[in-house]
Amino acid sequence: MLTNHLKSKSSNAAGVAGFSLVELMISITIGLILLLGLVTLLVNSSASHTEMQKSSAQIENGRYATQLLTEDIRLAGYYGEYSPTGYNVPGKPCVAAVTPVAPNMPSPVGYTLPAVAGDFACLPNRLTGTGVLVLRRVQTVAATVSPITTIAGATYLQVSQCSTDSNTTPFKFLAADASPAGEFTFRKMDCDSTKPAALRKFVVHIYYISSCNLCDGSETPPIPTLKMFEYVNGAALDRLDALVEGIEDMRFDYGIDADNDGSPDSYVTDTDTTSTPRLVGTPANWANVMAVRINLLARNILPTAGYNDTKVYCMGIPNVNGTCPNAEKVGPFNDTYKRHEFTSLVRVENPSARREAP
Repeated sequence: MLTNHLKSKSSNAAGVAGFSLVELMISITIGLILLLGLVTLLVNSSASHTEMQKSSAQIENGRYATQLLTEDIRLAGYYGEYSPTGYNVPGKPCVAAVTPVAPNMPSPVGYTLPAVAGDFACLPNRLTGTGVLVLRRVQTVAATVSPITTIAGATYLQVSQCSTDSNTTPFKFLAADASPAGEFTFRKMDCDSTKPAALRKFVVHIYYISSCNLCDGSETPPIPTLKMFEYVNGAALDRLDALVEGIEDMRFDYGIDADNDGSPDSYVTDTDTTSTPRLVGTPANWANVMAVRINLLARNILPTAGYNDTKVYCMGIPNVNGTCPNAEKVGPFNDTYKRHEFTSLVRVENPSARREAP
């Protein structure tokens, strides 16, 4: 009886066979291969997502920088209710002095090309060789005039709409002091002395490329950034704004109107580091700028492992045969940052519209 029972248990145990060592090792190997494939897929997917985020940020930065410059270029030369008959020759980029001579106004675009590097002293950490854009206008929103409220040292434009205002010019372009009463006396069309004409602050915006954003040593490496410097009355700094990160280079081509019809007849390229101007040889031609071609080079904020940028970018007007002038070539950088060039042609609305035939 006992013998039969033991034989039955032995027979049952032999029928429940487990994995052999070889089978177990094969199973583990297959599992590891599948796991490696899943990890590789995850890593590649993550890397692709990261690169897509970098590219999206680069495109958005380039688009946004172009939009900012476009909007301000279109407003250049806005002088409120006054329509100038001409424009004064601009000064150096960091000497934005206001010199209105009736019936003219300061040039909407440009600056006298510098002879020394110190002409850019007001632009901290500027990347040498990159373009500088100087725009002039008055604010589109009028200052409070009842009672008159001004900022001491700022320059304001007030245009008379009253036929009996006794002044030799139809406008006042004055630097306000702490007590502006008695300075801005022009009136509106109804000539009511309690309703002074609008005051509009004169602004000078200088756009440039800085080698860094924060510029406090915390960026490693520093991030090139589009910045805007604003002058008040040619001396006092109003603000310095960091606008868009990753903008590494910026150049401009200017459309010159030679026949006074408001449309560009030719395009020339400004130089910013030499005393030999290419803007048709004279600063007076800034008054004839009716369009600005923006050339921006946007760079990824972060590098891409295994990538090498060997491209050459053309940051200006091509030659007649389609080749890029050597002076406008940028690159190759031979680094691990991906880049993209953005180009946009913008009309300078105010001066060009004033020249159009009715």
